[in-house]
Amino acid sequence: MIRTTLAAGALLLAVCGTAAATDNPALKKCMDGANTTADMVSCNVKETKVQDTRLNKAYKNRPRRPGRQPQAATAGPAAPVDQVP
Repeated sequence: MIRTTLAAGALLLAVCGTAAATDNPALKKCMDGANTTADMVSCNVKETKVQDTRLNKAYKNRPRRPGRQPQAATAGPAAPVDQVP
């Protein structure tokens, strides 16, 4: 079971890594022009910001299930008054 999970995870990482680099022509152009490791890191930082913006936009525009209201984030369930030390 563990071996299968590790193999599936490695395959997924390999596929995702290749897809990300080939999907964006701007990243490819930036990486082709990068002469140093710092330049490559800069290209990756720019691409991360682009992908983060896309992800946030997709999350905000996702279809909602009927009857579900967004909940405010909480630190956890509130303790009943009689159990507070």
